[in-house]
Amino acid sequence: MSTDASSRTDFCVFHRGPRGFAISTHLAKEVIEGRTLTQVPHAPPELLGALNLRGEVVPLVTLDSFLDLPPRALSRSDSLLVVASGDLRFAAVVDRVASVKHFSPWEIRRDVEGEPPPNELVRGYTGTPEDRLIVLDGETLIGTVVHRVAEGFRRHPSTQQTGPTPPAGTEED
Repeated sequence: MSTDASSRTDFCVFHRGPRGFAISTHLAKEVIEGRTLTQVPHAPPELLGALNLRGEVVPLVTLDSFLDLPPRALSRSDSLLVVASGDLRFAAVVDRVASVKHFSPWEIRRDVEGEPPPNELVRGYTGTPEDRLIVLDGETLIGTVVHRVAEGFRRHPSTQQTGPTPPAGTEED
């Protein structure tokens, strides 16, 4: 039986910790290595900092808490996977980007023995138990990461505004 090439989708396969993940290549834009990171004051734990990517400031995030993985510090050997949807863009820390794989929608299964039921960030699973991949819902992942980082800034006491700040050099009445 031949497979209709138009029904297949390309996925960027990456690893973080002991698990393999796949995200649509429509959202995975590029892999970058070894960039200088700038710390962001009062950043929530998911936001590791920001980096300069060809003149654009790109947030650097860790996906560990989103992927139900134990937190791990940034390492020099980590790769950075830039993902984007519309105007939303960030770089995610991954152990390594392995390849681009093609699979059809029917190859992604929701109920897989030995795996937890998919949550809103997981479309399903593909592959054998030895090379199983968790297929992410990239759009939802991007939106969830951006929302949680924004909420983290809103919750931080130093980012709370108590009222309008008068322009410099003026006095309040």
